[in-house]
Amino acid sequence: MLTILELLFPSTCILCKNPARDLCSTCAAEIYPSKLQGTFSGVNFRAGAIYGEQLAKLILFAKEDNFLSARNVLVNYLVAAYMQCARLERDEQISLIPIPSSRSANRKRGYRHSSLLALGLRDALRAGGNHKVELLDCLSVNRKISDQSTLTKSERQRNVEGAYSFTPTKAGKVFLVDDLLTTGSSMREAIRCLKAAGIAPYGALCAGVSPHLIS
Repeated sequence: MLTILELLFPSTCILCKNPARDLCSTCAAEIYPSKLQGTFSGVNFRAGAIYGEQLAKLILFAKEDNFLSARNVLVNYLVAAYMQCARLERDEQISLIPIPSSRSANRKRGYRHSSLLALGLRDALRAGGNHKVELLDCLSVNRKISDQSTLTKSERQRNVEGAYSFTPTKAGKVFLVDDLLTTGSSMREAIRCLKAAGIAPYGALCAGVSPHLIS
């Protein structure tokens, strides 16, 4: 039965605007799940989906427009990545650490995109029965970095090398969280930063992964 709110504000697919909740089955079928299994800088890595045109739109809607429906879909892909990567007991303490954005990007947007994704993942895992999942927003950018989207792989690596700082805190089994892995420069820097602080991440999770990275 439809509620009054659903009658007044019917749900539509974030991509095609047809009736649906967040994402319709047709658009969802155009986003292919990732079967990648492996390690990244010595850390278990999983992604929920292969990066393509439709996933790119979802990431932009969530990242730049703060669309909750788009973020909900990305969180579902993060849950899928987590379930592939983790076979943990429900009473085990899990710490989700988002990959940070630059201070200028956070100021421009008015929110921390990766932190909101990690928060959504935390809430989804808690709803699934794991009540010992926490969000640790303990990585930050310590200097000016350029927009990664216009840079080559080597330029991206130099751009973020040594750019992250870690705020000391007690952590459980650590999972790094981001929306997309393309060249992996940001993820490598996050892993380097944590290992320098004596923390070995258990896993690295992304909603999407570039097909060029896994080809």
